[in-house]
Amino acid sequence: MLSVVLALAFACRLDKLLETPGPPGLGVVPSRVAESAPAGSDEVRPLALTLSSGGSRVTWTAHTETGAAWLELTDDSGATPDTLRFKLNIGGLDPGTYRETIVVVPDDSSTASVRVPVELRIDPVTAPATRLLFSTQPTVTTAGAAITPAVQVRAADAQGKTVTTFTGTVSLDIDANPGGGTLAGNTNASAVAGVASFPGLSINKSGSGYTLAAHATGLPDEVSAPFAINPGAPDHLTFTVEPSNTQVNQPIAPAVQVTMRDINENVATSFTGTVVMAIDHDGSLVPPATLAPAGTQRAAAAGVATFENLRIDKVGVGYTLVASATGYTDGLSGRFDVTPVAGSATHQSFATPPSDVEVNQVMSPVRVEALDDNGARVTGYTGTITLALAPNPAALAGTTSAPAVNGLATFANLWVTQAGTGYVLTAHAADLPDVTSPSFTVSAPPPPPPPATHLDFTDQPPAVIVLRTTFSVTVTALNDQGGVATGYSGLVQLTLQGPIELGGLEGTTQINAVGGVARFTNLRVTGLCVGCSLVASSSGLTSATSSQFNVVAGQ
Repeated sequence: MLSVVLALAFACRLDKLLETPGPPGLGVVPSRVAESAPAGSDEVRPLALTLSSGGSRVTWTAHTETGAAWLELTDDSGATPDTLRFKLNIGGLDPGTYRETIVVVPDDSSTASVRVPVELRIDPVTAPATRLLFSTQPTVTTAGAAITPAVQVRAADAQGKTVTTFTGTVSLDIDANPGGGTLAGNTNASAVAGVASFPGLSINKSGSGYTLAAHATGLPDEVSAPFAINPGAPDHLTFTVEPSNTQVNQPIAPAVQVTMRDINENVATSFTGTVVMAIDHDGSLVPPATLAPAGTQRAAAAGVATFENLRIDKVGVGYTLVASATGYTDGLSGRFDVTPVAGSATHQSFATPPSDVEVNQVMSPVRVEALDDNGARVTGYTGTITLALAPNPAALAGTTSAPAVNGLATFANLWVTQAGTGYVLTAHAADLPDVTSPSFTVSAPPPPPPPATHLDFTDQPPAVIVLRTTFSVTVTALNDQGGVATGYSGLVQLTLQGPIELGGLEGTTQINAVGGVARFTNLRVTGLCVGCSLVASSSGLTSATSSQFNVVAGQ
């Protein structure tokens, strides 16, 4: 058995010794090449591969698999051991990853080729942001509406490329502001990948030639291209040239102007409809006044209607006008006055006619005014006006002549010396026709009231009076008919009578009557009394005795 094993072992060893050598192998170091460089570099980078074949000599040739221009073989043939030199031409390559393969092929077809992958990565070089640029410019927009598409601003380097690493805050405001508008919406935005977006921006005032300015810390400001903001839809009317003070029946100058506006107070230039003008507040002295020409209306041009010939036919103060257009909110003017035309008085009138009065009493002021043909007072008239009484001129007394001031003569000191009915006053001026007032009555004075003849207690003392406490009574002077003698003002005196041993009446016991009445409010009795009374007396009048009362001690 042992001999068999030994025989087998010997046979195996003999086979090993007699084995035919295999073909030599080709070794390449390194087996893979990976290089990187920054973008923009002009470098030509030399590299080498070490070729070996384990002691045997192997001849070889080399080539690139795809013929990429950036990988150039300096040596493309040789024999091992050897060095395969090549270079990487980095200049002009854009950022990215480039791949090629060097293939080493032995001349002996029994030796396998070797493939060496080569990878070149060109890294982007992030240049710093040096400025801002509007990547989406603001466009023509309606006032108050969002600017669409949304404005965008990007951070750029010196070559104008977007700096995607920039994440700073960009803010916008108005630079050129031809309409005096306000920028609304979110005017601050953080850049994302170098770009800041501003959705929802709006400007409220119309105008042409707006620009926006972009700001970011550390970068110069950037101004947008010009753009326009158009007015919005018509909404309401306003007076842009108000009516001014004018003379009666004369054109209001300058011409009244009304403008249609949008909700942001811009002129709604698209409006060309009809505007109608009318009196709102009638300030005439004798209404109604009329605005001429009747039914005044004008067609608007680019939102503006001009009324060049408005007239009002009556003098007045505080007139206002209203402008209207169908479907829109009316406009109201400011206040203005209409005055008479100076120097054109044609007649007189009693502005305040005489009223009924008692004989020899000064009547309420009488006023006479100078008027023009339209019944308006002529404020420039200053002539003298004289009054006379009919049918008995001799009975008029006082100041009967007065100059007109602002067209109005005032007579504040007139009276008539004789009673009568159907009196009238006649106003006379040298340059105006006479005018007669409405009739009035001058009455005789009423007869004097009957004189006082006696006194009476019209407020009696209390039936029980506490010692030294205050009480009051009223004494009235009466005439023979029992009426109050309202003209009596004599001194009335009170005295105490009755069974009182100590004390008496104190307080104000003498008072002058007023309108025939004497009121005593602070009387008091200083002694106890049962069945006492008060006596009222006044010179020339019958005395009066009050009801009886008791004076008792307090609790």
